[in-house]
Amino acid sequence: RGGGRDEGGLSAEMFSSFFREVLKPEAGLFEPAPDAEGGGLLPRSDAPEEDMEAVGRVIVKALIDDHPLGHGLAPVALEFLCGVHEESFATVTAALAALRHFDPTLADNWASLLTEPAAQAGLTVGDFPADAHETSAVDDETPLTADIAASVITRACRCRLVGERRGALLALRRGFTEAVDLQLQLAPLSRAELAFMLQGKATLSAAELLSCFVLPGASEHEAEAAGFHAEGSCAHELFHELISDDLAFDEACRRRLFEWCTALRALPSAGLKDKIRLKLYQGVDESTLPETHTCTHELHLPDYSSREQLANRLLLALDHIHDGFHKD
Repeated sequence: RGGGRDEGGLSAEMFSSFFREVLKPEAGLFEPAPDAEGGGLLPRSDAPEEDMEAVGRVIVKALIDDHPLGHGLAPVALEFLCGVHEESFATVTAALAALRHFDPTLADNWASLLTEPAAQAGLTVGDFPADAHETSAVDDETPLTADIAASVITRACRCRLVGERRGALLALRRGFTEAVDLQLQLAPLSRAELAFMLQGKATLSAAELLSCFVLPGASEHEAEAAGFHAEGSCAHELFHELISDDLAFDEACRRRLFEWCTALRALPSAGLKDKIRLKLYQGVDESTLPETHTCTHELHLPDYSSREQLANRLLLALDHIHDGFHKD
């Protein structure tokens, strides 16, 4: 543990573990849309407000410390934190786009009502959810027509994303702004920029992942410090080959390797502050698993003699990244 000092790895692991746990459905704080594949999470309507405030406090601390949340929260939740969520409901197109990040199935169903007027037959305004605090010029029994469909669907999107869970979202924002209010600084950002700053980049190409490492070939100093050349080991070259192979080492593997080596759930928007150095894991045999040290930003590779052996041991280690194979 770096002589008792936290050099970054322990804090990173704390943040990652926190967000990993609070976003689980069994925590009772956030939820996906029912029967929706690929959507993000939003606060549950019944989430305890004190718990949501605590999550908000951790989010702002993570932002200040440049620790990305990773993907999980639907963008409208991030926009609500910064007080800019109403921009997502300026038009029906924007509202459906926001809904699609949470409930893509429902968004597609409602979008079809705009492009296929025949699908509106038999529907009334009351068939769509509406925030009790919103006033409407039409009553629930009014038939849905092309003239009002856009406004009704926009209102329904706002209710589904915000109105149903407004209390929990407000509690999340109270925690987020309690110690330091960054709303003024974050408000000018676009939705994509805001998501990137708060959530980071979770999808990495092989080149992007390799750029997070300082490889022994970078300089004579790095080669000497890594120890591979002195021992006649080619494990570092095998590592480069494996990571560069999209078929043998896919995007899911790259994401797990990045998290294992950094304790981060995503690449920070400003890039990785401390790159990971490869070092020869001396005094062990080829059956030994690789070992990562997040505090010193190092990945130790045993002297593997083949790419197949490296892949086997590395993938086994990655299958257990949350149960103690790494060291901080």
